[in-house]
Parts: sequence; structure tokens; C-alpha cells
Amino acid sequence: MSNTKFIFHPLSAEFQNINFPRLYWKANYKWCLLYSGSTNQNATWTTVAPQGLSPSTMRAYIYWTCSVDTGDVDWDIGIESIAEGEDVGYDNSFDTANSADNNNVPGNINYLEITEVDLNNYDGMQPGEVIRFRLTRDAVSDTSTGFAEVYALEIRDNAD
Repeated sequence: MSNTKFIFHPLSAEFQNINFPRLYWKANYKWCLLYSGSTNQNATWTTVAPQGLSPSTMRAYIYWTCSVDTGDVDWDIGIESIAEGEDVGYDNSFDTANSADNNNVPGNINYLEITEVDLNNYDGMQPGEVIRFRLTRDAVSDTSTGFAEVYALEIRDNAD
């Protein structure tokens, strides 16, 4: 059994000064992150690792659609852990990305797809530390030319 530990929405995403997805107001009052089909883009969410979390058993679930019905989309999730006494101003200490490659786009445009990613690289995260999750569309290596629309990123702990 797995328990949801975090749910990240587009409106709580943080963006770098370059190569970020567009925050997009979709019909029927739905916000999404609009990832380009030609450029790698990423969004980040910051939180605190809760007590009882088992980082080595975490899995991410990406809830997304695509503006075209052919090709595949590649996703990477990087994790950064910031412990007490560490420099929070340093922004490039994400662990090796956890990848989910060759995810076929849904057969129908705008139909929801859920992609699972095992988070085996978690930057030594421990409960009580500030953590950041960075979701990147690896558009340079995937084959879909359309926009990928991300509606949520869920993190579950499969040890529960």
C-alpha cells in the first residue's frame, strides 16, 4: 500500500529565470503547466520532508495530457535536499534525475495520462529537511512535438 505524501499543483510551482513551462489557464477553470515540445523546461516545488517518510521507497505520479496524439514524452524528476546548516542559496545541488522515458502520449488529445517514476535518487533526504522536486520535460530526446500539459505531481511513499 502507498500513501500520498505530497500533491503539487501548477499554481505552487517555482520557476527559474530561463527554460520554464508556461502557467496556462485551460478551459473549464483548470490550471496547468504548459511544457514545450522543442525545449527542455522545468518547474520546481519546495516543501519539508515529513516525519515517517521513507525516501528510498518514494514514487512520483505525473498527471498530464498532450496537445497532439502521436509520439512520446520523456520526464525527469530531480530531488534536492537541504539539511540544517546547509547553504540554501546554492541552486544546483539536485541529485541525478529519476527518468521515465518513452511515455506514449494519450491516443486522444487532452486525455489524461498518469506516468509513474521511481525516485531512487533522492539526495540523501531525511525527514525534517527542506526538499525540492524539479520536474523536467526532456523535449530534446522525446518524439512528441506537442505541448505537454501537467496538472499535478503526486509523491507517494510506498513503504506505508
